Formats: sequence, C-alpha cells, structure tokens
Amino acid sequence: MMCYECARQGIERPAVGACHNCSIGLCIEHGARVKTLVGHSTGKSFAAGEADLELPEEAERLLCSSCARATKLHSLAKIA
Repeated sequence: MMCYECARQGIERPAVGACHNCSIGLCIEHGARVKTLVGHSTGKSFAAGEADLELPEEAERLLCSSCARATKLHSLAKIA
C-alpha cells in the first residue's frame, strides 16, 4: 500500500500504517500520532443515561491530517 497523501503529490512512498478513522494509507511523514483515553461503553443504563467507563490509560491512534483536524475540532467543541 502507498501513502495516499504522497500519491496526491505524485510521489510513490510506502505506507507504514492506516488512518484509524478513514483507513487511508499513511507514511511516517503524513501520519499523526494522537493520544486518546482508552474506554468503552458499559452498556448499563441509569436515570442519567448510559454509563461509560474511561480507563486512566492513554493509547495512541494514527490519523491522517484531515481526521486529526476534525478530531481536534470536535474535542474543542465539547469543551465550549
């Protein structure tokens, strides 16, 4: 698999991974490592809604520039 971002520029460069969100191939230069908290839905419903479990551990995801930008904007919107 080749890096999608490089291919758009006419460069053939092997991908070292795929974007966690959209699955395009990414080389070292175009992949963004983003830290996120590890968690999952407990599936238990309470009066206030469904409970989510967030573990205190961080994991890393590989994202393309578009998905990294969208994730950052979504995080900022949740804070506001």
